[in-house]
Amino acid sequence: MKLTVSKYLNARIDKPSTFSDCILYRAPGFVIDIDDVVTGTEIEGNGVWVHSKDDGYFYWSGGFAENDFVFPGKEFPDFNDEDKIILLKSAKKYYSTLLKAKVTGFKGIGVGNKNNDQTAGLALLVFVDAKVGVDQLDFVVPGNLVFKGIAMPVDVIAVGNPATAARIEYKNNENLRLDNGSKLGMGGSISYMDDNDNVNEYGSRTIIVINDQNKKNYLMSCFHVLLPALVKSGDAIYYNANDIRCQVPSSKLQARNSFDVLTVFEGYYDGGYDYAVAEIANIGGCVNGVDQARFADYYKIDEIDSLLNKPVKIYGATSYIQSATVNNPNCDVELDCRGIRREYVGLISTDKVTTGGDSGGPVTDNAGKLIGYVVGATNDNQFTYILPVYNLFSNRGYSLFKS
Repeated sequence: MKLTVSKYLNARIDKPSTFSDCILYRAPGFVIDIDDVVTGTEIEGNGVWVHSKDDGYFYWSGGFAENDFVFPGKEFPDFNDEDKIILLKSAKKYYSTLLKAKVTGFKGIGVGNKNNDQTAGLALLVFVDAKVGVDQLDFVVPGNLVFKGIAMPVDVIAVGNPATAARIEYKNNENLRLDNGSKLGMGGSISYMDDNDNVNEYGSRTIIVINDQNKKNYLMSCFHVLLPALVKSGDAIYYNANDIRCQVPSSKLQARNSFDVLTVFEGYYDGGYDYAVAEIANIGGCVNGVDQARFADYYKIDEIDSLLNKPVKIYGATSYIQSATVNNPNCDVELDCRGIRREYVGLISTDKVTTGGDSGGPVTDNAGKLIGYVVGATNDNQFTYILPVYNLFSNRGYSLFKS
């Protein structure tokens, strides 16, 4: 099968990797006869590569004009699960915009188990608000979508109206279990304070971080928990205005003297981010961990895919400590927050074990390694959505504080 180069494309000698030696490049218009489709280094979200029949080199598939061709003799079941995830993530990035424009009630797209069943195999998941009859659709999602030589299975899943998991109503007599103890751990409650210093709702404490520039310690939760007024106004960035405060913990019955009111330093709410941080003056009054464990490490971007079908622990102010299983290591989903819909990218989903007030709750594997934190859930008991922390540490100038 012959493909046409569409952009300057490096030839890799030994393997489909940007770390493999490159001795030449091919210019646009050059035609390459391929004899295999493989997976390799992900570039711009695409990890599909091809092997040249003529020169024996590997080429990244993103450098070719053709996208939806089928390579004879190579099928999706021929790949192992790790490679299937790479294929599906690559197709997800390619088809996301197209499906969003064509699919009625589109809510997102992801990579996970077909029919939400570990035994059914992996598929590209298309999330919609509700399934309707074919006769009511302008566009019917096909059972397979083709990308760079491989036809991949597709499953359509109804998720209703997914929303963030902040508590809308707060009662002063609530006794939240993760707020107990002489030192405050993560997963317990935190609330923004309005202009009159009232506490009306709460979310969960996520982690303690260190700002790489000023070296100060900050307590983190979700942007939509600590800065709800900015969510309503559509603002996505907050920085050092010193005019918004939060209370830790939320319950008036459990307030700690000098560690109960913090000033929000900054926050960011866009795509792969939903966080705000508040400066901690009394670092001795808290523990960066949960359930007698301390956060010492976190999952990097290249480790996230390995979480599929793995058990995790979720710690939330309302739900306390819950166990769940990862059913989708990479999905983009629209979540409703205070009547405003925003697309989150790169989420992890589990079976639903959270409820209102759990937003910001930290999520770990069973060994205590930090994965991310709760940002939302479906309203039909299907999914809890988790935002990984690696983006925060890689791109926003923070490091994990180690108790």
